[in-house]
Amino acid sequence: IYVGDEIRDIEAAREAGISVAAVTWGMNSPRALAQRSPDLLLDDPRNLTKFMAADSDSTSDDTCT
Repeated sequence: IYVGDEIRDIEAAREAGISVAAVTWGMNSPRALAQRSPDLLLDDPRNLTKFMAADSDSTSDDTCT
């Protein structure tokens, strides 16, 4: 999974054909990121670690906002 805080990160992940998680505490606004439909939109850094732990258990959930 590609994790980024900018629209161009979402675009780069799509170009590479990999999943993308956008984090809302960076460069672009949450709204701008959401409009690009990332696979996961994270509002809190703690949710990134929760997602990664869940993913390693094969029980991932894309509702970490």
